[in-house]
Amino acid sequence: MQVSISTNHNEALTTLSVPERAVPVLIACAPKGRDGFTTLRDLSASSLSVRRVPKDGLQAFLDDKRRALFENQYGAVPQRQRERLLYLLGLADAVSRRDVRAMRKAVETYVPDHEWLEPVWREIARSPLGELHSELNSGIRGTRFVVWWAERERRLAPGIYCKDVTSALFALALSTIGQPGGVGVCKRCHKPFIRLRTGPKQDYCSYKCRVAAGMVRYRARKKRTARKRR
Repeated sequence: MQVSISTNHNEALTTLSVPERAVPVLIACAPKGRDGFTTLRDLSASSLSVRRVPKDGLQAFLDDKRRALFENQYGAVPQRQRERLLYLLGLADAVSRRDVRAMRKAVETYVPDHEWLEPVWREIARSPLGELHSELNSGIRGTRFVVWWAERERRLAPGIYCKDVTSALFALALSTIGQPGGVGVCKRCHKPFIRLRTGPKQDYCSYKCRVAAGMVRYRARKKRTARKRR
């Protein structure tokens, strides 16, 4: 099957970006732990206390060791929503690299039912970026652009108010996709991760995966050398 990701609305993700100064992602919180407040008459007659979800929140959520702490601080993410987010990130990385195999792998992981896999894949392959922006729009549904009072800076500022931590993570994903470094998928464990923006291109999510992959390549070279000597 031919997958087109190079014309019209299927252009590479280098065309997808956000303003240089990222707008903070906000969720409601108790007054005691707030970073500020906003006034949304349709949600509350009084002001609504809000806190920032940190820029590295998505990275913390993707880290198996840090996820529990992140969810304890900002709220739990349902398993199916976590799977959707991982699918989105895997798809975004595959489209940006024009890697059809990786795209297919992301779809196979998200759609384990083989009966539905082929029709779903055909639809996504027809328009990868269409699928990508559809998933992003679905993930950030219910978010809204607001003006809030930032108490530390003592000024009014723009923000993206999110109804829950799940939509906040999708909003953070939007600000990551198409940026230098950005989202990557580990070549060894196939888990999404956030590449270091100032570092070289990363193919692996951790030192452990990089070393393990290097050992696999080393053993493969030894086998090839041994066969040639026979």
